[in-house]
Amino acid sequence: MSRTPTNRCVALIAELSAYVDQELPPAERRALEAHVRSCGCCGTLARRLEAVAAWCRESAAPQMPADVRRRARARVAALLAGHACHDTRS
Repeated sequence: MSRTPTNRCVALIAELSAYVDQELPPAERRALEAHVRSCGCCGTLARRLEAVAAWCRESAAPQMPADVRRRARARVAALLAGHACHDTRS
């Protein structure tokens, strides 16, 4: 198992993100998986990317309620328009 990045590794870096997110077509995924299994450098990078992606999914903030989003948009629009809007609940 290689620990030194090759030219193939450098070319695959952009694809590793799509691989981790399971966005590659099946044939490309299989080819990348074969490389990741045989290359310690890319295997380590793929595992680290998977860990970061999992952390991001777990720590994602819940979406704000629709009424809060509506009021926030109204407040921002008022500020951009130069109005001192203090209450956007109505």
